[in-house]
Amino acid sequence: MTTTTYAAAPEPPAGPGEPLAPVPLTHYLQELGRWRVRRQRELDILDEVAAARDDSDETADDLTLSMALWHAAAQRYDLLVTAAESSGPGGPDADTRERINRLVWGLIEQPGTETHNLSLSLPQACQLSDALASALRSRLQVDDSAGIVADRVHAVQARVARVAELVADLPEDDREEEQARLASLEEGLARLEAHLQSAEAGRQDTSGPQDADLRPELGRLESLAAITERDLILDAVRRAHGRADPEHVARVREELVTTADAVRVLAGRALDTLDPAPHLAIPDVEALGEVPQDRAELTAYLAGLERVDRALEQAHITYAAALARHTELLDRAEALAATLSGTGAPTSVDLAGMLSRTIEALHNVPADLQRAAALIGAQEAYLAEMRSDR
Repeated sequence: MTTTTYAAAPEPPAGPGEPLAPVPLTHYLQELGRWRVRRQRELDILDEVAAARDDSDETADDLTLSMALWHAAAQRYDLLVTAAESSGPGGPDADTRERINRLVWGLIEQPGTETHNLSLSLPQACQLSDALASALRSRLQVDDSAGIVADRVHAVQARVARVAELVADLPEDDREEEQARLASLEEGLARLEAHLQSAEAGRQDTSGPQDADLRPELGRLESLAAITERDLILDAVRRAHGRADPEHVARVREELVTTADAVRVLAGRALDTLDPAPHLAIPDVEALGEVPQDRAELTAYLAGLERVDRALEQAHITYAAALARHTELLDRAEALAATLSGTGAPTSVDLAGMLSRTIEALHNVPADLQRAAALIGAQEAYLAEMRSDR
């Protein structure tokens, strides 16, 4: 696998409806988790750079969309991990892997009226995130000069190939203009590949072109390819939004049923392991009934699906935050254990005993979060006072 300077979304191990094998699934989730962390760091840097510039308004929309995409992909990743872990140490069974496949290829957000409410699958959202990040780096001139040019060229090749697929999927009436954009990209890529081959030969002959000579053209092509891919993906989304037909709405309903099942697993995990745990109702998508055929009824039905989607998102955020709080307390307890092992604290203060009770509170089922938080806070405060007295 090619190593790139920046985060690049992993390819799903199986297509829509195809069987998922346990080992490739585990690897995909690991790589997706790394992508999520790296992309968040990249967006934080891009946001800081944009905020310091006088022309920050020019990148505001793409930054906002990038943040929205990252948030939607991160939420779907949470559901994927929860579903994968729900089968226990033996790994997900065939039914669970089928549900995970639907979560990967299902819509991460449902069509609505808000600007960034996009009907995209997780792989599409990640690809669009990659495209936007690349375009933002070029426009903001945020570049790692030590980046490997060959790797960047490979990334552009992959992006141009995806653009070609998107153009092929366009309605025939809309294809001519985008084919011209694709031809321009392919011409630029061919020139870049020729330059790269020449640069490789030039390493044997110092009079030949070097990597630094390729970077201006490479940066221009990266930006153009990323913007083209972004535009095509968003156009596909807009066409999907404009198709309020029974078949499309039925797909939205099916995706929401899958999401609701995953959120229920997340909620069950929180309710079983945490005290106190949130108590939010998980809406029943099937309570809305079957998809109507009448146009007016279809619009009202879609509005009902959007309300269910918002309720599911709120439940997801709430239960995920509670589980994250438990993880945070465990991390703080581990940090305390490492600190206390070398403090030489006075025996009159039983910090070791408090730490033992903390760990017990966190590992009991359900975990007593309030007691653990109080104990951790007391230990951290005492240690901070010890340090200030030295």
